[in-house]
Amino acid sequence: MQSGHGCRVIEKKPRKEGCNYSMSPSRLAYWEGLILIGGIFGLIFWKMFNGEISLKYLLYGDQRDPQNPTFLSPARTQLLLFTIYVAGYYLLQVVHDPTSLPQIPNSLLVALGGSHAVYLGGKAQSLLKIFANK
Repeated sequence: MQSGHGCRVIEKKPRKEGCNYSMSPSRLAYWEGLILIGGIFGLIFWKMFNGEISLKYLLYGDQRDPQNPTFLSPARTQLLLFTIYVAGYYLLQVVHDPTSLPQIPNSLLVALGGSHAVYLGGKAQSLLKIFANK
């Protein structure tokens, strides 16, 4: 429709009476999932902040030496750091393109598996030492 000045006039549709807050089921599920995951993370961080979840010996291993019962475990440290790296990489890929799940490079999966194998190999070695001493 044209006005007298040659400009196009856009007609507004009449607004329905009452509240119209309908949301598609997929959008509703998205927001519900976001609230649920955010609540879980919030609860975990709150418990860590209050000391209910202790991270004091997270990176320490068990040693059977009575003089030094705990020590910093390099296997746990590398496992934690590499897992955080891979999770951060994945999160950045999702943020970059939230419409689909990202492809993880095979080399990154192999490296993550190797990191876990190093940790589990150390645990197996310590168990074998315990059984050998019995």
